[in-house]
Amino acid sequence: MEDESELLARSAEIGAETVVGAGTSVGDDSKIVGSVIGRRCKIGRNVTIKDSILCDDVEVEDNSVVVKSMLCDHVKIGADSELPSGCVISFGVDVRIYTFTHSPKNQDSHTLEPRYRTAHISHKTYD
Repeated sequence: MEDESELLARSAEIGAETVVGAGTSVGDDSKIVGSVIGRRCKIGRNVTIKDSILCDDVEVEDNSVVVKSMLCDHVKIGADSELPSGCVISFGVDVRIYTFTHSPKNQDSHTLEPRYRTAHISHKTYD
């Protein structure tokens, strides 16, 4: 987004049957379809949200995908994350997806390296 006061980037797409709460920002090239987005959420750039419910104060960072999932208040989804369909993420959980690359035995090899993904999940309590 060009301006912090701009809550909906011009290139963002808000599809049919979608509700977006007050104070929520949606970044460039993001697509939200058939979903309910709560108040004060921060949706990054190039994010896809489909058939999901995001409660208040949720943050989904750049290049992430959320499909058929529910994210409770104060959840944070890290950049480049893809939640499997049907996830329910409880209050205050921080999800970060890391991609690890296994180095080949032969360093001169021109084959592609296998990639491994794992999640780091942390929880913080709110008084």
